[in-house]
Amino acid sequence: MAKDKNILEFPLFYRIVPLVLFGFSAVGSICILLFRFEEWSFIIILMGFFGLPSLIMFILWSLWRVDIKDNGFIYRNYFGRKKEYKYEDLEYKMHPKGLIRNFRKDGKKVLRMAYYIENGDRLDTLYHQYIKKHKKK
Repeated sequence: MAKDKNILEFPLFYRIVPLVLFGFSAVGSICILLFRFEEWSFIIILMGFFGLPSLIMFILWSLWRVDIKDNGFIYRNYFGRKKEYKYEDLEYKMHPKGLIRNFRKDGKKVLRMAYYIENGDRLDTLYHQYIKKHKKK
């Protein structure tokens, strides 16, 4: 859970479950290796189908983050690269059912945010307040 209301990230559940799955896969692989060495193919299956994907999901969902500022936001993608965007340069579009919010710059997708992102409504609110305030000027 994001402690700061100006930080958007995946729910804690999305980061803990893959880590637990990886732990079970690693422990299972070690047990198979120690007690049934001839069953090494199970280790490959266990780590290949559960362990590695779980570890990758944990890393990716832990890196993704958005820091909200007064005049824009800093977006850190799944690979850890940061980019800063100003509200005035962005276009906003919401999915008709309200499930996905899209921010675009020059017709190119900058941020696609699903409904389950913690504090996602806060980014919408600040964006609309900023645009409304600056259109009056």
